[in-house]
Amino acid sequence: MRCCLLIALGMCLCREPLVEATIIKVSDIQVVHRYAKEGSLICLGIDDSLVFPKQMLGQTVWFNHRNQELMADMTAANAKEKALCEWMGIVFLADYELVHPQVSSFFLQLASTSAYILGISIRPLPLVSRTLSVLQSLGLDFTSCTAIQKSEGIIPHVKTQDTPMKVMTIENNVLFTGSMINGLSMDEVLTAFLDTLSVYPKQIVYVDSDENRLKSVEIACRWADLYYVGILYTPAVKRVENYDARLTVIQWEQLLKCFSDDYYMMLLNSIAPSVIGNIPE
Repeated sequence: MRCCLLIALGMCLCREPLVEATIIKVSDIQVVHRYAKEGSLICLGIDDSLVFPKQMLGQTVWFNHRNQELMADMTAANAKEKALCEWMGIVFLADYELVHPQVSSFFLQLASTSAYILGISIRPLPLVSRTLSVLQSLGLDFTSCTAIQKSEGIIPHVKTQDTPMKVMTIENNVLFTGSMINGLSMDEVLTAFLDTLSVYPKQIVYVDSDENRLKSVEIACRWADLYYVGILYTPAVKRVENYDARLTVIQWEQLLKCFSDDYYMMLLNSIAPSVIGNIPE
């Protein structure tokens, strides 16, 4: 009898939590409204999901491509640092747009619901202000939504405690995970975020263009015993898949020319003297 009780207890302690979870593909983002109920936490992926740079140069996938390109000539650490610095420079230069026109009306309607809303960006701390400025210009003001976490600031994690620039932070109801440089998976991010809450949501709905991130969130939800719906937004997926490395190579080369004194001196020397006289010194 004692043996049976020990076995039963062991099974209860060691079993994986059994909660319902699903990942669906949608082309119409309005589907999210079905889950926007009181007590639900709707997480909206921002980078290369709801918001894209107008040109391929500057997409997150370009950073990954550039990183691989640089690794042919330098160490992995140096390649990543250089690629990140170049990509961050592009982020400040680029113009941005919503992935689909209906995102604007969708967001306004979502903000008026009783569901909790949270923006999620994988960008690091130095890009917080720039990202919030872009969101504001596109009409995605997450402060207009009901926040599940009222406090803002750094979210501690053992992997980032000794590297201040790699920390996670919440600003204006947007969670900046810093995953691009700190290597945290979404299940690690979400677990740390949930630890800051006094009350858990009834369910989590996460919209993104990256299926791996959706699956990672599912892991955290299972261990937190939270019902989970992952939504793979196909218009964003298609745009990411349409990335053409050949095009970004040309864009990058042309951008570098824009900063070249020699290139513009050559252009200046090729202009007729009468035209040069009209150019202010």
